Amino acid sequence: MEGKGNGLATDPPCFALRLSETAQKNAREDPKVIPALLNRAVEGVGDGIDVESLIPSELSETLAALVARAVCIDPDYDPPDFGVWYRVSLTTDAAANPILGGQTGPGIADRLVECLNGPNFPEVESAHTLHLTPPPANVGGSQGLVPPNGGSQGYLGRAPGGIGVRAVRHYSGDDGGYGYGIDFVDMEDDWDLLHTGLPGDITRIEVENTDFDLKAADPMEAKKHGTSVLGVVLMTEEAKGEGIAPKGKGYVIREWKGSNSAPCKAESIIRTVARMKPGSVLLLESQEKHPYINNRGWPIEIVDVNFEAIRLATALGIVVVEAAGNFGEGDDMFGMDVDPIGARLDSYTTPRGISIFNRGSRDSGAIMVSGSASMLPLEPNRPLKPNIPSLSWRRFNYGSRVDMFAWGENVLTTTAGSGRHDLYTTDEREGFNGTSSASAIIAGAAMILQGFARNKVPVLPGRDPYCFSPAEVRYLLAVEGTLSEGGPGDEIGVMPNLEKVASSVWLNLTPDLYLRSFIGDTGRRPLPLMEFTDSPDIIILSAQLTDPQATLGDGSSPPLPEQLQPRKPYWVYVRLWNGGGAAAENVSVDLYWYRPETPITGNLLKNRFGTATVGRVQPGGGFMVSKGIPWSWTDQLGNSNSVSFAAVAGSADGGKPHVPDFARTPALGNPANHHPINSTDPDVNGQLEKLMRFVKDNKNVALRNVTRILNPPERMQFHSFPFYVPGTGDFDRKFRMESHGSLPPGSMVQLCLPLSLARQLRVKMLCFRGNTDQVELPLPPNARYRIGEGVIPADCLAQCELRVSVPEDAYTAPGRYEFTIRHLCNDDEVGRLAWRFGHFRPEKHYKTPASTELI
Repeated sequence: MEGKGNGLATDPPCFALRLSETAQKNAREDPKVIPALLNRAVEGVGDGIDVESLIPSELSETLAALVARAVCIDPDYDPPDFGVWYRVSLTTDAAANPILGGQTGPGIADRLVECLNGPNFPEVESAHTLHLTPPPANVGGSQGLVPPNGGSQGYLGRAPGGIGVRAVRHYSGDDGGYGYGIDFVDMEDDWDLLHTGLPGDITRIEVENTDFDLKAADPMEAKKHGTSVLGVVLMTEEAKGEGIAPKGKGYVIREWKGSNSAPCKAESIIRTVARMKPGSVLLLESQEKHPYINNRGWPIEIVDVNFEAIRLATALGIVVVEAAGNFGEGDDMFGMDVDPIGARLDSYTTPRGISIFNRGSRDSGAIMVSGSASMLPLEPNRPLKPNIPSLSWRRFNYGSRVDMFAWGENVLTTTAGSGRHDLYTTDEREGFNGTSSASAIIAGAAMILQGFARNKVPVLPGRDPYCFSPAEVRYLLAVEGTLSEGGPGDEIGVMPNLEKVASSVWLNLTPDLYLRSFIGDTGRRPLPLMEFTDSPDIIILSAQLTDPQATLGDGSSPPLPEQLQPRKPYWVYVRLWNGGGAAAENVSVDLYWYRPETPITGNLLKNRFGTATVGRVQPGGGFMVSKGIPWSWTDQLGNSNSVSFAAVAGSADGGKPHVPDFARTPALGNPANHHPINSTDPDVNGQLEKLMRFVKDNKNVALRNVTRILNPPERMQFHSFPFYVPGTGDFDRKFRMESHGSLPPGSMVQLCLPLSLARQLRVKMLCFRGNTDQVELPLPPNARYRIGEGVIPADCLAQCELRVSVPEDAYTAPGRYEFTIRHLCNDDEVGRLAWRFGHFRPEKHYKTPASTELI
């Protein structure tokens, strides 16, 4: 029958009991100990009970072997004693006890368990009723709403809307991204294993008495649920949809023994892990009732013996995925921190005051999964049917113990029907949902990750394939995962981003193209902008090379740099390194020129003059050099003898970094540091912030802002270098302007800037020459100097000029002579221009990116 909290009755009512070590010793010596204990709780009830081991005796040898193996595998595993657990069943005489007020069904056991968990029974360590509970899904909850981001299987697509399944299919061999060779077990109530969209070799792990009878439950709903779970993970090519890991091997096991026995999910878990290998994935599509209060929707590890069984599984190297559960309408909350969006698991405490779902309290090692909306933004809980109060909210549980989330609605998958073996959730326009669909998605992602591990690390013949530990899987699936709408405050973890996982240093399965921003650049990002100014891989020559790869492909110095001259044609070459674990195909590089300016603006990516093709770049196979792209001096540079270049590389698989829209916008008023440049807040979307993130975070973006001066100026004392100081186009901002010189003795430097800019930067003009419009400011040639600091208007475009004179022998003498102008915003460098004098070139050339020599 149906209990108040939607727990399904067992006949007779029963509960699980764990005694303290002393009480357990006494119970083994005297069978009257447990009846006497119950009589203290409710007088006379102990005279009508049956007591047996919770874990059947036939499993004792198997369990002992599993525990011994777990201790060897996991040094952190502290094995419990499963022998201290008892199943206590109440007979008809006990149920008729007048003190229980004539209660029937689950309520009888609830009353006893509540007493036994109280402070008057220190010899009881744990007690909980044994109930059947519906699976963690909101049946029929999707209303036929089909999300636009990839339809009802948008979760297979790229982040942020999906987990990136399709994008990583081909990584780690042909089968790694399909879960090939990975065992998958679904533990719940029933399935249609004859469904035409499922593999035909799904195997049952049988337990005693497999006749299915859920009494008050709807058996067809149980079969629909199990069939939907299998479809999310294993749907074949013949199905309407696409399974996440269709090349995995599927198994199923019921979470209870049969029609008239008390369900012990821990027993099913133990029976299951005895058949599983390390690296397999066990999905617990189940939820539990409160140990003695009539509400359901809790993760199954709320029950201590379930927790111990799950911890045994993870210690054995089995990845366990556990639904966080859904609170349903009508559940009794009993003062819990349960709002219309579900239960905050941290608020649950045991009768002994332990917050078992607090991340720091205990950890079974399972991946606990909550749900979200299927459309961006990924809301953790949202209105479902606003006009129907009883179905007004989804109820996905949340809290610090929740590791990750996935779609909790609108999931296309297989389902069951009377006499039909070809139905899908979209046929009934209901969609699969709840933390059931979410945990199935995460289980599929775990299988893909184990498929990567299997193909990534070779082993000796006859050895088991390599696999990640459960802790490693849980960690890796969270690498650069997608946050829900409210971020960490939603307390549902992250949604996996398999593309980021595959490209992480832990797997390195993807191409990892990068352009060096300096010699010694190994591709780590972000980097300070000062290291983005002189890429050795953007090479400008006055003559076209016959064999660019032979001339430039060793990664050492290009031919001696040339001093660019106005109106003269040049050839631009780019070379790339692949630091990843897979070849990059159809690689190309977009090339841009821009006028010298600091701070940098979106202008650096507005003048594309060509796309250089590179082709295939092997991992670790040396530098690959592009074909030359012609570039001629443009009238837009005027009489300037300086020009800067930018390069953006990408491949057919990974694409190129998305270039943000840097279009100028009207000024929006005084800065007051509207958008601090060092912020990591993704909502900070000022022009400067977007540009800095683009340049600093993308390793396949490089700049060349250094002008090389190889000869003395003609017919004048000074070299003249025009450059611009622009506003950022969106906000007035406060900048600091500095110079840094390393010029030889006898050098002289002057900065010419408009008087208006000098006033805005509050330049201290104690020693300058100028008229009403221009200021000539002397600068120290071999020291760092703070020119000024102040607010530059958003629409500013000030033309400045740097004049430099160095002794003639500096052009031929060994040494590195350089002068730099840079801008800072809130102490973060946001622009730099450098002028380098002479023919400096080191004697040693190094061929790999690991070199730290300047070339």
